[in-house]
Amino acid sequence: IKPTRGDHYTEFRIEVYHSTISTKPMTQTFILKFPGLPSFSPFYLDPPHPVYGQPLALKCSVESFDSEEFAVSWVLDGEELTKGIQNRGPFHTPTGYKMESVLNIMVTARNFEKEIIF
Repeated sequence: IKPTRGDHYTEFRIEVYHSTISTKPMTQTFILKFPGLPSFSPFYLDPPHPVYGQPLALKCSVESFDSEEFAVSWVLDGEELTKGIQNRGPFHTPTGYKMESVLNIMVTARNFEKEIIF
């Protein structure tokens, strides 16, 4: 098997049998990460269940990139947002650089069922 960029952050499982009479293989699962390719965390909502008319924080991070020259943005329904954003980083970690971002919005009919991209 030869991994490609599309396999970045893919979970693989390896089983090794030590002899033909062994009935219990040694098993290990790992996540394939290519150095320098960023990986994104899942979105985190605060509060976890949005309430109409109340503030909502959408949080996401990107890590394992190899340059301080890195920028992130939030896009709502095709338009880049400039307000309500708090970015932290980039800061150095053992696996490269990491950046965290929070988008603060008010849950209203204006953003109901709108696509939000990080």
